[in-house]
Amino acid sequence: MGNRKGIKNSSLILLSIFLGHFFIDFYSNIVPPVLYLFSEKLSLTLAQQGMVSAFIVASASIFQPIIGYYADKRTRAWLLLASLLWIGLFMSLTGVINNYYLLLVAVALGGLASSVFHPLGSALTIKFSSSSKGTSLSTFLIIGGLAMPAASAIVLPLTIKFGLNAIAYLLIPGVLVVIFMYLAGLHKITVEQEVVKEEGQKSKLGIYKIKWLSLLVLIPTIRNIVFRAMITFGIQYLTLKSVGLNLAGLAVTLLLFADSLGTFFGGMLADRCGYKNIVIISGISGAIAAAFTFWMKGSIILIPLLIMGFAFALSSAPIVFITQSLIPRNINLATGLVFGLPMGLGGLGAVIFGKIADAIGLVATAKYLIIPVIIMTCIIFMIPKEWETEELLCMPNK
Repeated sequence: MGNRKGIKNSSLILLSIFLGHFFIDFYSNIVPPVLYLFSEKLSLTLAQQGMVSAFIVASASIFQPIIGYYADKRTRAWLLLASLLWIGLFMSLTGVINNYYLLLVAVALGGLASSVFHPLGSALTIKFSSSSKGTSLSTFLIIGGLAMPAASAIVLPLTIKFGLNAIAYLLIPGVLVVIFMYLAGLHKITVEQEVVKEEGQKSKLGIYKIKWLSLLVLIPTIRNIVFRAMITFGIQYLTLKSVGLNLAGLAVTLLLFADSLGTFFGGMLADRCGYKNIVIISGISGAIAAAFTFWMKGSIILIPLLIMGFAFALSSAPIVFITQSLIPRNINLATGLVFGLPMGLGGLGAVIFGKIADAIGLVATAKYLIIPVIIMTCIIFMIPKEWETEELLCMPNK
């Protein structure tokens, strides 16, 4: 990307993007915690409740590469404001819906806003950051991660006391943030795509780049499958490993925090040690911790479990930069491919994991997860080191 229009205060711009990201992910997570109330209201089966969650995840993640591709031609920051207002409206209205199919439509349409915000927001975060691009991107990612527990902490007591209709009031903070983003001047920013003729062939997606993009997508996808499986089935898995129920619940909560901490430190350390170096550390330490997690038994298993969550998350920001270095003229597409798409695929992988576990048992199925983890680690070692320098050249500071 090249020309930037409408720039005022970069720090204020970044703050408005971060706030917007928090509420985008906040709205994406207000329906799942209260699905049991929707079940009572609309007489939903477990399968229908699962379908509602699947529609949210799919619309919020799978379309990110497509939207990122078109956004690379010209980034219009006003879409960030529009997407936050869009998702806030649709998700806040879910509480007054009295039909299952209308609920599916509402969450699917609302989730599309997340597909718009994430590639654009992350690209603009990098563009307006200082030299510490990894730290800035990690901050962007961790803020979204904190929105998940915040959504549950707010929507659960709200609906228990006032009912599902009270979800409509959650539109108010989103509107206030949109106003803040507008006053910050975010809507005036346009980032034009530079056309570099001498690099004509470099900007095209040849067989080499398509092959590597496919392999790079596998890294966060495998990481997400393991993470989602542990979050979804973690309490049941740990109890089967002779961990007490209360301690198992605490461990899953701590796993979420370990993931957020890993995401932050991964970007910060990558600024100092190099992107590939951190991804290698992430893969090796995560694989070792995963092996202990899948084969150990008793309360001691919590130590490798949390190390695994932290270690795997270290690669979140670095892998985005590495992918952007491969296709430097399509950084929104790159972000969508290794950030948004793997989230959707990870959710699907967790569903498949559950199906297999029904057949052969949860503990036995978990051991098979070491196979994709080993594949992921092998791919990491194959990443060309020189891509990092290309990334630094192709994404200048303001």
